[in-house]
Amino acid sequence: MKVKFNQSVVGHTFHHVVDDVVDLPEAEARKFLKAGFCEAVPEPPKVRAKKSGEEKHIKRNTINGL
Repeated sequence: MKVKFNQSVVGHTFHHVVDDVVDLPEAEARKFLKAGFCEAVPEPPKVRAKKSGEEKHIKRNTINGL
């Protein structure tokens, strides 16, 4: 989960300063969000890949072998 810190946070194994955008594990991000140290960054929606049958087929003229 991506979060943007609105204040500096320092710990034994991490440090984040104001305006840092960091991708954190879900549980860790929830702790920082609950404490009010950061805000969630909305992620763009994921684009679904097209299936092979969904492609547009071009209709070709079969006159004269074309």
